[in-house]
Amino acid sequence: MKVLDKISFKTITSGKLKLILLLMIILGFGLTLWAFLISMQQTDNEKGSELTGSSPRPTLAIDKISHTATRDGKTEWSLEAGSAEYFNEEKKAVLKNIAIIFYMENNSTARISASEGVLLTSTNDIRISGDVILQNGDYGLKTDSLNYNHEKRLIYSNKPVDIRGETFHLTADEMAFDLASGKTKLKGHVKGIFGETI
Repeated sequence: MKVLDKISFKTITSGKLKLILLLMIILGFGLTLWAFLISMQQTDNEKGSELTGSSPRPTLAIDKISHTATRDGKTEWSLEAGSAEYFNEEKKAVLKNIAIIFYMENNSTARISASEGVLLTSTNDIRISGDVILQNGDYGLKTDSLNYNHEKRLIYSNKPVDIRGETFHLTADEMAFDLASGKTKLKGHVKGIFGETI
């Protein structure tokens, strides 16, 4: 009697073991198939977005561009760039190798050069960065990035600036230059050296 009990117990256990192994194989195959189908669907979606142009692509690409902004018959600034990519939906031009001349009320100019920037064509606002140099009369300014607000006629930077003239050297965390008044405001850790020659 005891021998029969042991035999039937072993038979049931090996049968269950086969069933469990079979279920695990089916489950593993199903998970692998599901993962494959999901990855194929993602690949198809990425290809579809490339074909429909949902990734930002320029509407127009131009080498050597010039642009002039006027108001009430007066030229306020002129820009030249080595290349430009225009994005129609975003109303912006991405520029490389930029040179800008700002014309001021007292017939003086402020000249800016930079590696790259963005012109927002709907507002004529400008953002530039990379080796930014501003030259105005006897002094020069260096910084990582500058912004121009066309409505306010204001050049400003939220990055540290280094300003040098023949008789002074100034540094600050932020700067704003009002083209209408010709006044410059410096903010944050302003330091200066003044002398006959610097």
